Amino acid sequence: GIALKAGDPIWNDSNNDHVINDQDKKMLGNIFPKVSGSWQHNFFYKNFDLKVNLYFNLGRNILNQEMANRFNFINNENAANIEAIKEITYWEKRGDYSLYPLYNPWSSVQPYQADQDLFLEKASFLKLRNISLGYNFKNFFRGKLENSSLYVYASANNLLTFTPYTGRDPELVNYFGYDDGFSQAIPKTYSLGLKLNL
Repeated sequence: GIALKAGDPIWNDSNNDHVINDQDKKMLGNIFPKVSGSWQHNFFYKNFDLKVNLYFNLGRNILNQEMANRFNFINNENAANIEAIKEITYWEKRGDYSLYPLYNPWSSVQPYQADQDLFLEKASFLKLRNISLGYNFKNFFRGKLENSSLYVYASANNLLTFTPYTGRDPELVNYFGYDDGFSQAIPKTYSLGLKLNL
């Protein structure tokens, strides 16, 4: 019964009853990956060693709720709940805004709902979880400590992520399959160390 205006969405009447409501919703996507696992390999050359650990999830979908909330700013401005409060990260430009159509933010048809397939994204990923490079100085102390060694290494965690997902991190998703943008980011860490054997 609402007259459509420019910028309004045209929702799909899935069950053909000429009424747009929750009965027209369909189950799409799957938060659970079809394949997941990790691969670790150690490379050795003379006194050098390189350790690589990869982690992957393939064939999963998640909803980019953080982007949906940013497009739904008109309704959020008038909301009398905690979601109306802007986070400190609200002013960061996250995601690619060019992937979404222009819309009428004052539309009474609620153009941007989080649970629509416009925000459903492929979220398979491959992560370089850990990489470590080391060198072993054998017979470091000469003389009485002939079997001594000094092992020096450099290590990095969560260095790279390869994914088609446009949000921050496809791993930061809640148990409903929504990336709401509130999860603590997995940090990149770097470390240097040594191990002395006498």
